[in-house]
Amino acid sequence: VSSHSAAVAVSSTPGVAFDEANYPRKSLAAMLREEPCLKALKGPALKDLLFSTEARWHGAVRKTPSARMELVKTWTREIGDPEAAPKYAEEATFSEGRRLEWVTVPEGLLAYLQMDLMAGDRVLLFLAYTGCADGEPVWAVDEYEVPQQRPPEGDDELI
Repeated sequence: VSSHSAAVAVSSTPGVAFDEANYPRKSLAAMLREEPCLKALKGPALKDLLFSTEARWHGAVRKTPSARMELVKTWTREIGDPEAAPKYAEEATFSEGRRLEWVTVPEGLLAYLQMDLMAGDRVLLFLAYTGCADGEPVWAVDEYEVPQQRPPEGDDELI
């Protein structure tokens, strides 16, 4: 099992050490049912909720789109670490079931993900649900663990 953590704080209390117990296990879909993004709401909607989920790594990378980056800036200001925002300049793809998600990954951590994982590998993500930008969720990786890999089953195959 391999794990790495982000170099920035992503909890509401800057400087607090990572504690897996602060990240209840739930799916992305369950988190969105509990805390939906409202399409009618324009601009960023801050949430700052911690949770963990198992997903599959796809590995595509892109620059964080501007609306999502604005939310990240608001979020990092809110958690007391505004200098951290530029570290979230890139996003990578993960899937949960048949849902493909772009997830912001802090600089430094992306390189570890790329070294540790191959497309289709399972990964346990410790995430901050930073909020919603233009009605879409914005997730940020705090830490991850690579569990022992097993073949995909049913709807869980790589899409």
